[in-house]
Amino acid sequence: MTTLMLILTSLFLFTAYNAVALKRFGVPKSLSDTFYLWNGVKKNLGYIFTGMMGGMSLTLLPAWIEVGNQVSSWSPFLNCLAFFTCGAIMFVGVAPAFRSCKMESKVHDISAKTAAACALIWCFVVCYNIWYVPLACIIAVLIAGLCTKTFKNCYAYWFEMAAFAATFITLIVESIT
Repeated sequence: MTTLMLILTSLFLFTAYNAVALKRFGVPKSLSDTFYLWNGVKKNLGYIFTGMMGGMSLTLLPAWIEVGNQVSSWSPFLNCLAFFTCGAIMFVGVAPAFRSCKMESKVHDISAKTAAACALIWCFVVCYNIWYVPLACIIAVLIAGLCTKTFKNCYAYWFEMAAFAATFITLIVESIT
């Protein structure tokens, strides 16, 4: 029950942040762009993004490792994927100025790609019995892309949402089964 509560807390932080950002700014080019959008409202307000990324990761990591331990006897060896994902998400949050700082740009870019790759690998490999969840999320984004005006300019955001949705859905399903 604690595991599910941590996952739902993380999901709430992520969803609430996105809902407020979408209502305020519309669909951003990427989740990370919201840092600059918030800074445009008031200097240093962009660190709301940093707080959300850190809070989401810190509440998700212990639950994710616990789910990994429960899934199968060999999955604890792959818990490093959960650690790398959450750690990389935190690095994305603490290096948000990817447009204006060359060093932060490198850290941000590598961390974002690492987080997405490790999360999806974990979903496909560790939770092989529900491999269709991440696949369905990716397909849903591709189909939605054909139906939305924002997909062409904001494809990174939509693929990020697919990766996050796949991860959260997989973790919730695995934590209650």
